[in-house]
Amino acid sequence: MALVSWLHIHDLRHLYASRMAEKANADLGTLAQLLGHKTLKITMRYRHLTDQQYAPLVEKMAEAIFKNQHTSPRALEPSLAG
Repeated sequence: MALVSWLHIHDLRHLYASRMAEKANADLGTLAQLLGHKTLKITMRYRHLTDQQYAPLVEKMAEAIFKNQHTSPRALEPSLAG
């Protein structure tokens, strides 16, 4: 009899993959290899967790584009004030 009836091996596997994507910034190719997936189709369920690694790249590109202009990329963001 299982000590924790609501916890399954697949839950631990999903937790492992999620943490690899979130904390270690593992890309989908690496996750696919670690999980033994033959195609990226199954690994795509973790895509939303790997998107955060692209934010610094986009920010760096924006800084490079606006470097020689008087407007910063932050100035173009929609205002939250009324």
